[in-house]
Amino acid sequence: MTTRSSEVVLEVNVSGCAYSTVSIRIPHRDPCAISQELFVTTTLTAAAKALIARPVLADIATVDHLGNPTITPVWITLDGEDLIFNTSRGRAKHTNLTRNPHVAVSVLDPDDPFGPVVLRGVVEATEEGADANIDALAKKYMGVDSYPMRQPGEVRVIFRVKADTILMQPGDHA
Repeated sequence: MTTRSSEVVLEVNVSGCAYSTVSIRIPHRDPCAISQELFVTTTLTAAAKALIARPVLADIATVDHLGNPTITPVWITLDGEDLIFNTSRGRAKHTNLTRNPHVAVSVLDPDDPFGPVVLRGVVEATEEGADANIDALAKKYMGVDSYPMRQPGEVRVIFRVKADTILMQPGDHA
């Protein structure tokens, strides 16, 4: 790895691959300091909770039936200390998480994309309260009282992230 001003260049040796250099541009910050700034915890801070309370998207990483990672943007909220999201029974993330409950979640602050909240852990699923939850999420994200994309016969599922690792930026130790 070499560093030039605000650019990190990673040398990747992949045999048979035409591209062996990946450039990641990180403006206004020392790229070497980023990994040193993260801290690990098992609880969300007040600042992380405030971010999750805003209508920001989270990216949910799951593993499909072939073992490939998949990432899906989702609406999120908190229930007590747990981050939760909602989907329909039978969708890919539901199928993936039913088979393998391990998940990673990334929440980026649009005002500070270098201040992510990242959770890793397992999920617990429930259908109880899922219809009311998707309506509350529709209110938060769309400003409507009822989720407008509900399909006939659709069964909603809440996934509760039981985080065993939470990463976030310092200065967020509330």
